[in-house]
Amino acid sequence: MDASSCYHFSYLASKYMEMQNLYVIYVTYLEHITCFVISFLMTLNFISYTILALFDLDSMP
Repeated sequence: MDASSCYHFSYLASKYMEMQNLYVIYVTYLEHITCFVISFLMTLNFISYTILALFDLDSMP
């Protein structure tokens, strides 16, 4: 195994480690992002229901 192929192999290995790192970060943040999105949607839902309720109260005789 000559120097250039050794270098190439170590380069690929480091790239693979970076990918693993990115995957771990992605999975970790995905959990947080999913949680955030769900709470955001629930808040949005709540707000829209509140607005609709207010308009319903307005339209009531």
